[in-house]
Amino acid sequence: MQTTIDTQITAVTVFSRQAQITRQGTVELTGNEQELLIPDFPMTLQMDSVRVSGASTQEVQILGVRTELLATLESVAPEVAHLETQIKKLQRQQRRYQDQLEAVKLKLKAVEALSEKAIPTLSKQIVKQQTLTETHALFEFWGEQYETYRDAITRIQGQQETLQQQLQLLEDQLQKLQTRRPHERYHLVIKIAPAAGKLDLEVSYRVNQAQWYPLYDLQFNTETGVLGLAYLAEVEQTTGESWNAVALTLSTAKPGLGSLPPKLEPWFIALPQQVEMLKRRKSSAPPMAALEVGANLKAAAPPPPSPASKKKAQVATADISKSGTVVSFRIGGNSDIPSDGNPHTVTLANQDYPVDCQHIAMPSRVSFAYLQATVKNPTDGVTLLPGKANIFRDRMFVGTVQLDHTAPGQEFKTDLGIDEGLGVERELIERQVDKKLIGGQRRITFAYRLTVTNFLEQTAKLQLTEQLPVSRDERLKVRLTQSQPRIECGELGQLDWTLALTPQQRQVIEYHFTVEYPPTETVQGLNI
Repeated sequence: MQTTIDTQITAVTVFSRQAQITRQGTVELTGNEQELLIPDFPMTLQMDSVRVSGASTQEVQILGVRTELLATLESVAPEVAHLETQIKKLQRQQRRYQDQLEAVKLKLKAVEALSEKAIPTLSKQIVKQQTLTETHALFEFWGEQYETYRDAITRIQGQQETLQQQLQLLEDQLQKLQTRRPHERYHLVIKIAPAAGKLDLEVSYRVNQAQWYPLYDLQFNTETGVLGLAYLAEVEQTTGESWNAVALTLSTAKPGLGSLPPKLEPWFIALPQQVEMLKRRKSSAPPMAALEVGANLKAAAPPPPSPASKKKAQVATADISKSGTVVSFRIGGNSDIPSDGNPHTVTLANQDYPVDCQHIAMPSRVSFAYLQATVKNPTDGVTLLPGKANIFRDRMFVGTVQLDHTAPGQEFKTDLGIDEGLGVERELIERQVDKKLIGGQRRITFAYRLTVTNFLEQTAKLQLTEQLPVSRDERLKVRLTQSQPRIECGELGQLDWTLALTPQQRQVIEYHFTVEYPPTETVQGLNI
């Protein structure tokens, strides 16, 4: 005797490319059952991952588990009838539009015919200065009628095109339904020794086509200097079964990569004659025996859960646990993730971080200063996984950045956009070509003045960067001759000043450099 059990998905753990599903169901055994059937498992099921456990009031022995593939044709008769009704309605409207179009074209043809016959006579009357007013009125009437009918034709043709698009869409949908494929699902059959009593079954298995991605919202408050981080996740799945009101857990584990390191196999090389011989041997080898589905499944019978473990706390954020490098986020027991392939956002954590802000300016590129924050993840904080972060400053969207993996105790930097609280100006104050050659070389002197003003009400740290041209020819020499405040030229001609500007402070920076080259040559790229 076979009895069907209704089960519900109660818990889901989503990994990077798959998910672990837990189903639970209860059945009252009479002692006559030999097999229990759990229907409707998706085609994304990993059959080797199926595990069955249970607890009962009386001793129940699970003898084996197997999976069966069942193909059925879904009933689509109501959908087909609905589409056919819509198509007939549009076809009737299409015929009405065609009748209207033919009527308007007939009227337009009559106006054109009358005007062609009347124009010669009217032209003679106009030449003789007779009935000029009446002729002008007739011309105006014909023109108005012609425009009216042409506009009507254009409008009806546009309506026909729109109607044809709608009709084509419905016909495509109807064709897909009429040529539908069988609906395939797995069924799970559990063989038991006959026994009576209440049996609580739990089935766990893995499915493909499920994944989640970290997502962050960074909210910076300029008044408090605090960065609020909302740790989010986008979960999407097309497993073939929807997850409704489940206890959702997101894990960083990668169960599909195997538990053992790869094994090196011999690296063979051969001549063409040997390759052909190996191919003939392989083709004549007997086929391997097929493995029986579900033959390696074993059922476990853990003790029944205590009543306290069945209570689910409804929280806005996730409970976070760590096991080595694996981090798990347990959302709770009321998550809905349909099998639609769309991203569904859930909240994992919210945390405020004190930040160390500094400004960055590159006046040779842009005349703005950018605000950058250095954030330290506290030692008791949450591991931040690589993911996209949306940045807001004072509730205004700034842009997006990519966060790297940041463990507790590590720092990360994030850009907070342009800050107009610092004014940056750059001015070319000298460009002089020496009239005399020095050492047989032509010399050009450049001088720039940078002016930085702090309009903020607090001290601003600024990293100011300029650059000198870099020579690709040993005959072309570039030298920094003067800088105020004094600095040394860095790699690839980079000049860096680190400044601390008090409120309303204005600071001027100047630097000079020379370019020397043979007088017979022309320097390319010196357009600064």
